[in-house]
Amino acid sequence: MATDQQQGGDLEEMAKLEAALTTRSSQLATAVSELEAKIRPFFWQGPDADQFKQQTWPQAIKGQIESARARLDETAKLIRGHITEQQAASQA
Repeated sequence: MATDQQQGGDLEEMAKLEAALTTRSSQLATAVSELEAKIRPFFWQGPDADQFKQQTWPQAIKGQIESARARLDETAKLIRGHITEQQAASQA
């Protein structure tokens, strides 16, 4: 039961959140690889194809996925740091 004087977090729940964020990040990386494997050999010619292959996919779609993945990784790392700090404080 949390009180106004209690600080910190539930280390088990924080570890679960860190693991979930890391898993989702990995799933996004896998999705990008799978999509690229389908996009590369796909026969499509013309201005729309060029636009998609040169700008839409790498800059917009893939870029946004990679950005989301980086934010998930950063958040997981932040949570890991808080877990480590709390464990050190508990042992002191």
